[in-house]
Amino acid sequence: MTRISRALVFLVPVTLAPCLAQAGLTVWRDKSQSGPSQHVDHAVPDLRKMSLDDQISSLSADEPWLVCSEPRYKGECRLIEGTVDNLHGSGMNDRISSARPAPQGRAKGWEQRYGRLGVPSNAAPDDSALRAAIRVFEHQDYRGTSQVFDRPIGNLANFGLANQITSVQIEGGDWEACSAANFSGECVVLRGNEDDLQGWSDRIVSLRPVGSQRTWGGVPVSSVPAKER
Repeated sequence: MTRISRALVFLVPVTLAPCLAQAGLTVWRDKSQSGPSQHVDHAVPDLRKMSLDDQISSLSADEPWLVCSEPRYKGECRLIEGTVDNLHGSGMNDRISSARPAPQGRAKGWEQRYGRLGVPSNAAPDDSALRAAIRVFEHQDYRGTSQVFDRPIGNLANFGLANQITSVQIEGGDWEACSAANFSGECVVLRGNEDDLQGWSDRIVSLRPVGSQRTWGGVPVSSVPAKER
């Protein structure tokens, strides 16, 4: 082998290394993959050690990854594969605090359990992007501790939010809110954002999605002021 041939052999791994290093998850502070970014290629149980904890608005993964709203993969979690240009409306915008690759063979099961971030660009307006979802807040004007739910919650005490909700943002569907566990006590149907629940502030103990035809006293709920519900 000539001296030139030997040099070329040793150059091959050096040339490929930068490409291989890009495998994993890339996150951006702003939507449309803009602003400060971070790239990880291994599980990160606590993103507070990085500069973008609870500041992520877009991300991209070349393989299935699980992202969660609390450290150590707790709280609300979603599976991602591909690119999500804007996390707003997904319930995960500025909330991601941990991330890890999905083990081979388990990604499908994780998607069924946690749901998937992102919607195909050709999805119809009434597609799964409009699945039932509600974000609840501890204080008025969508401030304080918040949490997103997309399934029935029989007792908000399990999330530390029983009798703690003062404002809500409806991200899909209609929601029944009740003053006691397991959807008992007094109940009201919420169909739109409420920056102040007034008479229902600090009273909600259970939540569940309902059909769009629910009414309050025979009148569509969307037309009834919160203070009258």
